[in-house]
Amino acid sequence: MAILWVIGTFVMHDVSAADDDGASTQPEPSTRVLAGLDKRLPALTFKEIGLSDGLDFLGDIAGLNMIVDWRSLNTVGIRRDMPVSLQVHDRRLSCVIKLTLTQVSSPTSRPAFVGVADAVVVSTENGLRRIQHDVQAMLDMVTKEKDSPLGKQLSLNYDLRNHSPSVVEGPFSGFIDLVSNISGTTINVNWNALDKVGIKKDTKVSIQANDLSLGQMLVFVLDTKSDRDASFQIGWDGKAINITATK
Repeated sequence: MAILWVIGTFVMHDVSAADDDGASTQPEPSTRVLAGLDKRLPALTFKEIGLSDGLDFLGDIAGLNMIVDWRSLNTVGIRRDMPVSLQVHDRRLSCVIKLTLTQVSSPTSRPAFVGVADAVVVSTENGLRRIQHDVQAMLDMVTKEKDSPLGKQLSLNYDLRNHSPSVVEGPFSGFIDLVSNISGTTINVNWNALDKVGIKKDTKVSIQANDLSLGQMLVFVLDTKSDRDASFQIGWDGKAINITATK
């Protein structure tokens, strides 16, 4: 169960239940994401590269935020290093992503992707539902709390390959420090609570983002790194962003 509780508006969202007001729990993809997925690629070839590198490359050439939920994918046997090959001509990016994911699919493991607000998210069907719901909850809060820094658009590259080609991910605590510095916002994390749902200070994180809101970024990272039954509380109290969790 994924619950997002936004302090200040006191709104709780439960992915297992519809909202009382009938609000959508599936955020519409942005115009930029729709245009990127519809973009035609004149020619593209790669051979026996890791799935992770392939998806990163596709996100880069289209200028899209590509969020991959490796924790959920790993539970159905899909790994970063699974080899994929592709040779296409004049195909839409959405089709190319589908062709790439088909190569690692099986009757018991079917990865899926969808545009979620300002990103393209790859996960399992259950993982996608959880992320869509939580991002929509965040967007709803940002609409109501216009002074919240959670709506601030950020661009960052928390990917350590620039320093060491063999090291991609950095510690979660470092990610929090980075987004805090870039956004100019104090972020308080209840590390004891997060530890109980599978996220530690040294949990490995990698994210490249272009014009992605701070709130969306936090939801994407927390949802893709935590236990599936974790419930997060992300809130703005007027002075700081506070993050905690329960199971």
